[in-house]
Amino acid sequence: MRNTDASLPTSNEGGTAGDYDYTVSTTAEGAATDVSAAALELVPSTTIPQASSAPSVDVRRPLGSIRVRC
Repeated sequence: MRNTDASLPTSNEGGTAGDYDYTVSTTAEGAATDVSAAALELVPSTTIPQASSAPSVDVRRPLGSIRVRC
């Protein structure tokens, strides 16, 4: 799901305590309708551009000290 309204605050600044409330109603044939409360949390997003080349990994270092170079 993607928010297309950039004016809506994200995280805990939006909605009520960070929640954008809505309800889900389900009905089965011959049965009563069930209504449940739910909420969405909007979070900021970004696009990270693809690197121009793959990173190199120096595997000669001891485990736990491997460095990745881009």
